[in-house]
Amino acid sequence: MITKEQIRLSKLEEYCMKTEKTPSQVMKSDKNRSEMIQAAYGSIDEYAKFCAPSDENSKSIQLFEKLDSLPIGILLPVIIKTADKDGRLKELSVDLFYVSKIIESYAKETAKFAKAFFHEMREITQENLVKYRKYE
Repeated sequence: MITKEQIRLSKLEEYCMKTEKTPSQVMKSDKNRSEMIQAAYGSIDEYAKFCAPSDENSKSIQLFEKLDSLPIGILLPVIIKTADKDGRLKELSVDLFYVSKIIESYAKETAKFAKAFFHEMREITQENLVKYRKYE
């Protein structure tokens, strides 16, 4: 399956060949990027549709929101205890509550980071579209 990033790179390569500009020349200038986008997609609006958050991103955000809201710290000790049928963890004096809190903290921080990442990417895309529209 071809990704959006591969499509963008092929459009950049095609534009560079037509205009005899280097990729760095195109990427350093909002005007050049706008021209490249218009040449490749027909308009900034078509590019905006292409960049719109996909269903996949929306599903990912929903999954991270669910992860952030799960009571992992309460559920994990029970799950771990059930999985430890031969009692090795008990022999090692592993504090399941403490281990569960560490895992819960890690999972919640990961979820927060991922949600922030998706939000920031949307913001950056919107800011860039505003810049590119200046050169339409």
